[in-house]
Amino acid sequence: MKNRWLAVLLIVVNVVFLFADDKSTYLQLLQANKMQELKAHLEQWEKKSPDDPEMLIGYFNYYIKMASKETLVFGDENPPVRGTAMIITDPATGEKVGYLYGEVFYDRVNTEKALQVINKAIELYPDRLDMHFGKTRFLSLLKAYNEQKDYLLTLFAVGKNNDHQWKWSDGQVLENGKAFFVETLQTYIAEWMDSGNNVAFKCVQPVSEALIEYFPQSPIGYNDCGLYYAMSGDLQNAERYFLAGYQVAPSDDVILSNLACLYEITQDIEKAKKFYTLMARSSDRDAAAYAKQKLSELGR
Repeated sequence: MKNRWLAVLLIVVNVVFLFADDKSTYLQLLQANKMQELKAHLEQWEKKSPDDPEMLIGYFNYYIKMASKETLVFGDENPPVRGTAMIITDPATGEKVGYLYGEVFYDRVNTEKALQVINKAIELYPDRLDMHFGKTRFLSLLKAYNEQKDYLLTLFAVGKNNDHQWKWSDGQVLENGKAFFVETLQTYIAEWMDSGNNVAFKCVQPVSEALIEYFPQSPIGYNDCGLYYAMSGDLQNAERYFLAGYQVAPSDDVILSNLACLYEITQDIEKAKKFYTLMARSSDRDAAAYAKQKLSELGR
C-alpha cells in the first residue's frame, strides 16, 4: 500500500533567525533546554503582548517540555512499535525473556496547563491550523486517541465555515489549506492503523467517514474506510468502500492496488487481474512494474 503521508511537525520548528526577537529567543532557549530562562522570557513577553499568538504557542511548548518525563519499561511480550528496545535474555539459558525500552509519559499538572493555553490560543485565533494540529499532535503523544479523534472531527465543520482558508505560524496563509488539511488527516489515520493500539485503530472509521462526507471527490476517505474494514476482517464492506473510491478516482493507484489485492485474497482472480491491468497503465513506474509482476504471477 502506498500511504499518503504528510509529515506533520510539532509547532516547534528549526528556523534560522537573522535577528533576536521574542519568538527567536524563545525557540533558542527551548532548543537549548534552558527552561528557567525560557519561563522568565515568556513572562516578560506576556506582559508586553498578552494575546500574542506566538507567545501562547511558546507557553504551550514550554508546558509540554515540562510535562515530558522518560522512564525505563520492561515488557515481556512485544517491543514498542516505534523507537528502539534492548532484548533481555535469561543469563542461564540465553533465551529471550522480554524487552527494555524508554517510554515517555506526561505529568498531569503541566499537561493541563499546556491544554489550557492552547485552548485559549485557539479560541482567540480559530483559523490557525498550526494551533489545532499542535493540540491534536499533543493528544496523540498522550495516547488520548478518542479525544484526538473527537477534536479532529470538530475541525471538519471549522474548515467548512472558513472554506479552509487556514493560517499557519506567524499568521501566514496556507496556499492550499484544503489539500493540506486532508493530507494531514491521512497522516493521523495512518498512524492509528500502524499503532498496534485497538483504541487508536477504532478512531480510523469515524474520521474516514467524515473525509468521505466533507470531501466526496477525494479517494482518501474511501480507501481508508476500505482498509479499516479489510483489517477488521470485513471484506464485504472493504470491497464496498474500495469500489466507491474507484468510481470517484478510477486511476488512483492505491485504490486499484487494494481492490486487486482484495480480489486476490477472495480468490476472484479475474477481478484481481482486471484491477492489476488498470494499475499496469499507471504513470508511476513503480506502481506499473508492481502490477505487471502481479499479473505475471497470476498467469496473465
